Amino acid sequence: MGATLDFELNRSDPRIGTTIKGKYRVDSVLRVGGMATVFAVTHRNKQRFALKILHSEFSARPEIRSRFLREGYVANTVGHVGTVPVIDDEHGAAFLVMDLCVGETVEALAAKSGGR
Repeated sequence: MGATLDFELNRSDPRIGTTIKGKYRVDSVLRVGGMATVFAVTHRNKQRFALKILHSEFSARPEIRSRFLREGYVANTVGHVGTVPVIDDEHGAAFLVMDLCVGETVEALAAKSGGR
């Protein structure tokens, strides 16, 4: 857990500048969570996306990897403006590619509206 906190604080990652699946250039770290890291990426067609990669220790466990991918597939079936559709995925490294939503965080919006 300590390594994850250090990683989150300095926002560096060896994947920045690399290309994933031959088409997604990793631009920056957006957020690090307990199970996955979310990166801003640019597709080879210049479109920007968010790429969520399951941490390797979880990706190696088939039941967790399956649940992670299922999360994305379920989001696609909801069909609501409040959900972010999954555009691409990978079973081996367990990642999901989603729309990159630019704007304020939920925390910032809540603070503006009195914590609601």
